[in-house]
Amino acid sequence: MTINADKTTISIGESLQLSVTSNPQLNQNQFAWSIWTNNTGNATIDENGLLTATQSGTITVIAKALDGSLKDATKTITIVE
Repeated sequence: MTINADKTTISIGESLQLSVTSNPQLNQNQFAWSIWTNNTGNATIDENGLLTATQSGTITVIAKALDGSLKDATKTITIVE
């Protein structure tokens, strides 16, 4: 699995659409999205992979497959002022 993003640095208030490529390919609604902040940076992400930056720093976006395979993928995103 791989998380796809047009860029890896965004500004506070900016949104970024993320998607997942997997083999075999699953529908985009077959993933659970979450964010790990490590006490720096913050953002929200909806069930469709739309990330919105809310605080500067670095975050890790996690996508977990909901097909029982326990597969996941991560992507580091930097948020700037």
